[in-house]
Amino acid sequence: MAILVPIAAGLVGTVVGAIVAWFAGRAQHRLETTFAMHREFHSPEMTRSRNLAGQTVRDNRSSSFEDMRVKLSPEVTQHVWNVMYFYQRLCLAIKLRDVHRSYIPEMFGENFCWWYSKSYEHQLVPLNWQAGRHIKWLMNWIERSAPADELRKWRTRAATMEDPRPTPEGMLYRWRRLRRMHLFARALANPHNGRAQLADRYWTSGSYGMSYSCAAARLRRAGLSLPMG
Repeated sequence: MAILVPIAAGLVGTVVGAIVAWFAGRAQHRLETTFAMHREFHSPEMTRSRNLAGQTVRDNRSSSFEDMRVKLSPEVTQHVWNVMYFYQRLCLAIKLRDVHRSYIPEMFGENFCWWYSKSYEHQLVPLNWQAGRHIKWLMNWIERSAPADELRKWRTRAATMEDPRPTPEGMLYRWRRLRRMHLFARALANPHNGRAQLADRYWTSGSYGMSYSCAAARLRRAGLSLPMG
């Protein structure tokens, strides 16, 4: 009996150690996967796809994804699918607990709210597509998981965001353009706005209607650069 006690204690210690190591490794894997997906989302290739996909869905805002699939060339729609597939993978990663879920709203919520409001809600979700069901699930999850005040800000930004290259409309247009330039300059002065955030917020999204050359010149003066394409 005296011999069995240390043996049992050793076995328990081994099992507990293995369980602790498994949980630690699992947590590290989720963290690495989360940041890997964030890097992918802001990579030059994905940023270019988001540029082009955003323009496509706005140019075809009255069309569903099925309509776009039929009438547009594969070269054009591929960028739309790239963004959609990314969010579909994000949805599955959350469901499978393969990412650090508490980081997801802050890292992806603002951009996703724009895509859902401007495109997915009326162009994709009404279709009987598996991707649409995943996108809808992701929106429901974001609504439950994101801080309420942040969610309101994201929705307000998505609702008020203008399309790129707006048509001049007299004094109102000129006043809006000056306001956009002022906001852009303030953003450049903010040390917390890195290259990815600036490219995404002020060129990729087209939120301030600035031409690429103008935005690039302003970023160069700040020691940054916009992605090409």
